[in-house]
Amino acid sequence: MFKLERSGLSQKLTLMSVLSTGSALLLVFAVFAVTSVRSHREEAAQQLATLAAVTGASSQAARAYGNPAQARRMLAALALETDVLQAALYDSTGRLVARYVAPRLPAAPEAPDAPTAPDTLE
Repeated sequence: MFKLERSGLSQKLTLMSVLSTGSALLLVFAVFAVTSVRSHREEAAQQLATLAAVTGASSQAARAYGNPAQARRMLAALALETDVLQAALYDSTGRLVARYVAPRLPAAPEAPDAPTAPDTLE
């Protein structure tokens, strides 16, 4: 076993250097990991918000004229996005026009008649 009181000054200094360097590296790694996770979350939220805006703008005519077939085709394009599990389009009165459910999602309950929070994204 290593006995600190019997070791020489050189060994004590080496041990202190190794411990302080190791602690600093561990701290830097932890900060980098937290920053990376936060950044990834923010990027994913921004990408989802952009996708929702593009889908909404692209389906504006289908929603305005109440064309559910065209609206379903618009939402079917979301199958390429693996992160999107469900999507729904509503007309200006809050009536459901079309709904998309990812094939990998188990049977889900029907979409509500009106969106619960239309301008929020979490």
